Amino acid sequence: MQGFAREGERDVVFVPVGLNYDRVIEDRVLLSARDPEVGARAFRVRFASALRYSGRLLWRRLTGRFYRIGAPLSLQEFLA
Repeated sequence: MQGFAREGERDVVFVPVGLNYDRVIEDRVLLSARDPEVGARAFRVRFASALRYSGRLLWRRLTGRFYRIGAPLSLQEFLA
């Protein structure tokens, strides 16, 4: 923001993003692979689990609750 001037030609634009690691299916696979009850370190994904996970994401997308990034915010518009 060092070169930002309120009446200048250049604007600073903020793009809100959210990093949400609990929506990554690979994490569930890695956690189950280190489970001591399994014994061997095997990366197994059950088809039903993957299908259920994908279904939840699809439902969020269809109901409008699946967000990746927000609308860009202009600093000049905010200060006006």
